[in-house]
Amino acid sequence: MEISRIKTAVAFLNDGQSFKVCDLRLGMNGKNDMYVTGWSQFLNLENLTMSQALKELNAIKSLFKQMVDLSQELEAFIQDKRIKYNLAFNYGMGAICICSEKEGVVEWGTELK
Repeated sequence: MEISRIKTAVAFLNDGQSFKVCDLRLGMNGKNDMYVTGWSQFLNLENLTMSQALKELNAIKSLFKQMVDLSQELEAFIQDKRIKYNLAFNYGMGAICICSEKEGVVEWGTELK
């Protein structure tokens, strides 16, 4: 994980733009609402279960925490931010939200087994 890329991401976030670092897209929804989006590793949405989706969502949160632990700039930037973690499914021509978590509350964007 490149610290310089995280630093660049913080500059983009300060300008209200999104930026991809590793397998995550970081962005802003307003002044204090930040989002962290990762994509499911599953190739077929039909094979993804709720349990597996929650594991992938937790992996997104863990990767973001590693970024915060590596970067003082990112740690300072998120101090007053509400962070929404998103798990998306890329279907080639776009993506759909599978689930998201904000302030400990999980919301589902699609029905899974």
